[in-house]
Amino acid sequence: MKIYISYSWKQPAKSIVKNWLCPCLKQSNIDYYIDEKDCRYGHDIEAFEREIGQADNVLVVLSNSYFYSLNCMYELALIIKNGINSNRVRWINMEDFSRTYDMYSTVCSYWKKYFSQLQQNLSNEEHIDRPILNELEKVNAILTYFGKAWEYIQKINTLSFEQLSANQFQKLIAHIKDELLLDVDINTEINTDVPVKVQQPESSICITQNGAQSVSQIINDGGISVINF
Repeated sequence: MKIYISYSWKQPAKSIVKNWLCPCLKQSNIDYYIDEKDCRYGHDIEAFEREIGQADNVLVVLSNSYFYSLNCMYELALIIKNGINSNRVRWINMEDFSRTYDMYSTVCSYWKKYFSQLQQNLSNEEHIDRPILNELEKVNAILTYFGKAWEYIQKINTLSFEQLSANQFQKLIAHIKDELLLDVDINTEINTDVPVKVQQPESSICITQNGAQSVSQIINDGGISVINF
């Protein structure tokens, strides 16, 4: 069994996935696939996106930047297109993600506007329009399936990164192992309070802007510190 991770390359999501979540999955013998590791130089990006969309097990890391990334949103559209349920798709909510109608409306407006801009750039010359038509196809898929995705995201009980990352993601890992029946006795309750040793991630510092306030998130020595200034 393997689990695919769909996430934004924008910080802090990328650092959290690469330096924090993935080492915990590896330590727990869960085979994970991410684009940076498994879609290397020279590989077909779109083929990997389709692979994620069709995968039996997907972990989606929801962040504000995720919803404005063409690649991320196309992956989400393909995931929804191929059927969605709690046994197939799992979610992590980043701090900057909000399940509000305002966010849904803003995201929809963004992709509708982008779709119109692409249409305006068409020249009716096939060799010139081919890349535009490819993006139009992706954005059309996003607009087609985003409503269904949002409806599911709103009603499903998801946990934040802060909740799931407590004790080295053991609550999430226990859930994954239970669903996939990996090294788990289903008749035995999983103890998520026992700490595990995880190879410490490399230090990573990223800055996010929240209005007039900057927040510096430092991922270091297996922990996360938040400094406001």
